[in-house]
Amino acid sequence: MSKKYILNFHQKATEKPITYLLVKDYDIKINIISAKIEAGEEGTLILEMNGKRLDEAISFIKSEGIIIKRMSEEIELDRDLCVDCGACTSVCPTGALRINRRTGEVELYPDQCVACGMCVIACPRRAISLTL
Repeated sequence: MSKKYILNFHQKATEKPITYLLVKDYDIKINIISAKIEAGEEGTLILEMNGKRLDEAISFIKSEGIIIKRMSEEIELDRDLCVDCGACTSVCPTGALRINRRTGEVELYPDQCVACGMCVIACPRRAISLTL
């Protein structure tokens, strides 16, 4: 079963081909969901990973100084609490939360959501929650 992870890289960690090493050395199957990263720069990588040696691979990632967090499965938007301020849309790495230009309302596109949780933190009304 595949699991989703968000990896936050510091500058030096981006100098190694982490995804290549995970596939080559740990036989991990990877689906890159989102990538905002360049060599020598800080960045974020959202991966779906699967493999028998996943625990070893995660230990390797951590040993490289990369912050890794398992992601929840989905988010829920409570329309009763939401005031359509758009704070969540500005931090969404995949564009799963967008403001409808016609109505001005925040819309959730669940098929694009990777449940990274950044919108939950950004929402001043706590209208977004993570579910397992």
